[in-house]
Amino acid sequence: MNANLKEVIKEVANAPLRSSIITAAAVIDATLETLIKKYLVDDSDFLKKSGIFSHSGCLGTFSAKAQMAYALGLISKELYRDIDSYRDMRNKCAHEYVLDESDMQSIGAKSKAFNLVNACFTFKEPENAVHHSPASEIKQYTVLEFAIILVALTKRINGVQHCSTFPFEAHDDYLKFNEEDFSLLGGLL
Repeated sequence: MNANLKEVIKEVANAPLRSSIITAAAVIDATLETLIKKYLVDDSDFLKKSGIFSHSGCLGTFSAKAQMAYALGLISKELYRDIDSYRDMRNKCAHEYVLDESDMQSIGAKSKAFNLVNACFTFKEPENAVHHSPASEIKQYTVLEFAIILVALTKRINGVQHCSTFPFEAHDDYLKFNEEDFSLLGGLL
């Protein structure tokens, strides 16, 4: 794992729960954008001018990026669901002035239902376990899930290739019309 990833994971692990979730979600959002850009046609001028990743662009939100990554087949349905749960937890942390017991229960339930963490780890409480605060327990799940999501997305980024741009349509026989084409065009005029 590269040093930057280790630093980000360390920062997320050491921050208070609310900050940890918000920071992790921001990094997941940026990593999804990198993944999608790596897959799209290799035309950075177009991507900048089109504004599709700007705040008001079609891929300007965390949710839109996660949905598009799944729709393009860049991530699994399970990873999509985990990212969407992370997004939902981030929204609670970012938009609620105070996280009340109901919010903490909701965040806790989502964190314990993460597909990736539960597929990679088996959690079994020892008989003499010291019980930590709910926030501490939630943080264990969210930090582990964040690390797994980051590794999964990084592997996808390293394995994906740009789509090729379709060649200009006015070439060779591509636009050579046949009788069926003329009939269709005649019906439009």
